[in-house]
Amino acid sequence: MAPDQVAPTPLNPRQDFDPVKLEELGNSMRTGQLQPCVGITRARYIKLFPEHEELLPDCRIVMAAGERRWKAAIHVGLPTLDVHVREDIAESRVRFLAAVLTENVERSNFNYIEEARGLQQMLEMTNGNQTQAAEKLQKSKQWFSQRIGLLRLSEEMQELVISGELKAFRDMRMYSAMPPSDQLAAWKADRMAAKQKADRKGSPTPVPSPMPAPRLRERPPHRHPNLSLCIPRYTHPPVRKQAQSSPSRAQKSPCQPNHRALSRAKHCPSLCHATLLLNRRKSSRPLPPHSRCRPWPPTGKGGLTG
Repeated sequence: MAPDQVAPTPLNPRQDFDPVKLEELGNSMRTGQLQPCVGITRARYIKLFPEHEELLPDCRIVMAAGERRWKAAIHVGLPTLDVHVREDIAESRVRFLAAVLTENVERSNFNYIEEARGLQQMLEMTNGNQTQAAEKLQKSKQWFSQRIGLLRLSEEMQELVISGELKAFRDMRMYSAMPPSDQLAAWKADRMAAKQKADRKGSPTPVPSPMPAPRLRERPPHRHPNLSLCIPRYTHPPVRKQAQSSPSRAQKSPCQPNHRALSRAKHCPSLCHATLLLNRRKSSRPLPPHSRCRPWPPTGKGGLTG
C-alpha cells in the first residue's frame, strides 16, 4: 500500500521524532520491512471517533501502531508500506487506544510526558478508573499511578523532560510532589549543587600542611598545706605513713621473736634454736633443748611464756 493512503491516528501521544533516526530507519526498510504497521479502515475509525473526522485526511487506513515507520517511509521516499488491517482492535474506543499505547509504552525511548498524556486519555475513557485502565494496558495500578502523576509537573518542568535535560524518573517524581511554583527553583538549586560537587571531585586534593607539635602548658604550682615548699601540679604529695597497729600479745613477751626466722624454722630446727638465742633478752628461764624445738611461743613446762 502507498504511504499516502495511510494516516496516523490523532490519539497517538508520541510527537517527538528525530529526523536523523527516521532517515536511518527508512534506509534499513529499503531491503524489507520486518514489522508491518497495524491499523483499521477509515470508516470503522470514524464510527468509533466521529469527532476526528475533520482531522483525518483522505485515506483508506488509520494506523493504531507504526507511525514511526510510516514517517520514515515518507522521509526517504519509499513507494510502498506494509500495513496489517485488524478490525478486532476496533471493538471499542478503549480497546483501540490500548493498542495505540501498548506499542509506545514498551519502547525505552518513549518520552515520559507523552506517555503520561496518553495514559490520561485512557483514564478519561475508563471514567477515571485507574485499575481498569491499567488492566487494559496489562500494567499494575502502581505503575499507572506513578506514570500519570508526572502531569503534576509545571509546564517549564515538562519542557525539561521533553528536551532531555531532566532524565531521571526518580527526580521527576520528586519534583512533581512539590508545588508547581517551587519546582523549577528546586531543580536549578539541585543542578548547581551537583555541578559544584563534580568540580570538587575533578580538582586536585590539596596537601595539608604539617601541624606544629602542641606545646605543653605548665600549670602554676600550688602550695601543699603541710609543706613550706611549692610543689608542681604533676608531683604527687607525700604519702602519709599508716599508723602502726598496737602490738599483739606475742610481741609483748620479754623475748620478742623474729617472725620471718620462725617461719623458716619450721623446716630447720637448728635455725630455730639459733634464732631463739639471738632474740633472747633478760630472762632467767632456761631455753629448751635443741631436740625439743617447738613453734613459737612455747607453752607449758620449761617454756619462755609458761
